[in-house]
Amino acid sequence: MQLTIESALNTCADKVTLDVQEQDSVIDTIYRFCKHRNVDPRTAVLRNEKGQVLDPTHSLSLCGIKDGDTVYLGESAMEQVATSRTCDIRCAVIAAAAALIGTIGLIAVCVSQGWTSSLSDQYGIVLDAGSTHTQLFVYRWPGLRRNSTAATVTQVASCRAEGSGIAHYSDDPTKAGPSLDKCLSTVAMTTVPAHARADTPIYLGATAGMRLLRERDLESSRQIMTSVQTTLRHFPFQFEPEQARIISGMEEGSFSWVTVNYLVGNFENNIQSLSPTTYGALDMGGASTQITFVPPSGVTIPLEDATLLRIYGVDYHVYAHSFLCYGRVEVERRFFANLVVAGNYSSEVENPCAPSGYNHTLSASYLFEAPCSQGKQALLTWGSEVILPDYGDVAERNFTMVGSSSYADCVAHVDKLFNFSEPCDYGSCSFNGVYQPSLHGKFQVQNFPGPLLEQLALYCLDAQYIYTLLVKGYGFEKDTWNITFTNQVKDTSVGWALGFMLNTTNLIPSEAPVIQSKLSQTAYALLVVLFVVFLLLGVGFTYMAYRGTKSSKARYRQLSNYGSVE
Repeated sequence: MQLTIESALNTCADKVTLDVQEQDSVIDTIYRFCKHRNVDPRTAVLRNEKGQVLDPTHSLSLCGIKDGDTVYLGESAMEQVATSRTCDIRCAVIAAAAALIGTIGLIAVCVSQGWTSSLSDQYGIVLDAGSTHTQLFVYRWPGLRRNSTAATVTQVASCRAEGSGIAHYSDDPTKAGPSLDKCLSTVAMTTVPAHARADTPIYLGATAGMRLLRERDLESSRQIMTSVQTTLRHFPFQFEPEQARIISGMEEGSFSWVTVNYLVGNFENNIQSLSPTTYGALDMGGASTQITFVPPSGVTIPLEDATLLRIYGVDYHVYAHSFLCYGRVEVERRFFANLVVAGNYSSEVENPCAPSGYNHTLSASYLFEAPCSQGKQALLTWGSEVILPDYGDVAERNFTMVGSSSYADCVAHVDKLFNFSEPCDYGSCSFNGVYQPSLHGKFQVQNFPGPLLEQLALYCLDAQYIYTLLVKGYGFEKDTWNITFTNQVKDTSVGWALGFMLNTTNLIPSEAPVIQSKLSQTAYALLVVLFVVFLLLGVGFTYMAYRGTKSSKARYRQLSNYGSVE
């Protein structure tokens, strides 16, 4: 009989008609077809027109094959499953490779751009406990920033605490801490989000007012600081007792210098510069004044006035000196005490620095009982004390300053606040025998605080004092008068508070950032898209492998239906 065999094999697509016998076995028929066709008969099966696999050990007649029938030669079910498995494995490998490339690529691109992992904004709080008042500052910087770079810190809130400076609570130290409550509750608590408070450090730095109190009454200064620490501990910010302390005059000046140069961007600009440029900082409070700058190269600064700051891998040899008792309030006090002494303690004293007809009254205790008037600090600062005589009721007396508007006498009395003839043990000095190198570079000055509105008559005295300090004291002249007066830079107060926080929280790295090639925004975006496509390919091939595995399992279940044998 004649049997038509149609091959569905990929390696041999053919159709032939063979003369066969009914008793010929199925396997013999397969061998006859494959003999000259480079086909392995062991991997082939015959199927009838219904798609059923013919048992290779049975005869054609037993399998129901008749003369003129057509059968189909194809791969065995097991071979199809094996091929499918091979395809599934390939899909899985491709999926894994694509996913790996996409993941590693995205991570590499992000790391090359130098991003940190934190997404939330971070906060810091500093209280500047000055001699006349306490000012609270809240700073914010992004948690997401490049590694080894300074944080971009902005001042987001500020608040002036109630009352005077904390040193004024020496008679009742327990009131010092509560004086800060209102600013902490209404400004700090409302500015810093609830989720960030536990990680927000809070600092308090007490300046010259507390330094003077510590010299006069150590126990009162300790009690005041304890009261302050107790108050700060009651708020949900990150706080340890050492975060509230009395800072030195050198720290005050150095931190002001850091603030100024950070805000104008000098630190980052100097990374690749052979001649780093910096601003000097001049700062005046109520009880002290500071001058801080980097002198010309080659100048050796005495240890007591030297500060070495390493920022971005650049060493800054900074000269910093604080003149205690040369703040506005203490200078006014000493000036008026000198007038009283010169006037032989008369109840009415001529004040050449006030307009004619302007009078104001000061008590003997205010003028003569302060640390800058008598005692150790007065001797260190002025070289002498101003004291009351032992006779009569002078100690209980009030002294009326009567304005005489005499500029020449005003200049002469202000000059007496300085000792310009003190021997200088160094190559150059400012006043009172204090070493100061030659002025160098530009200077940024926090506007010197003036008197209150109701004390406008004091402006003449304060203006003359500031002029004398800058010109005769520090030595600013026409060719060195590179001074900018300002209270803020980039909406941030110029003072020591920001520099203090930057230094304490290490927001400015000491070493230079690693120089790395940053991708342009276009290249960055294209690479991100490319690696995302790899991730999507990984997902797609994973799905194909899953579908293939599922299909293979279905074929296994169908083998018995077709009578396949292994």
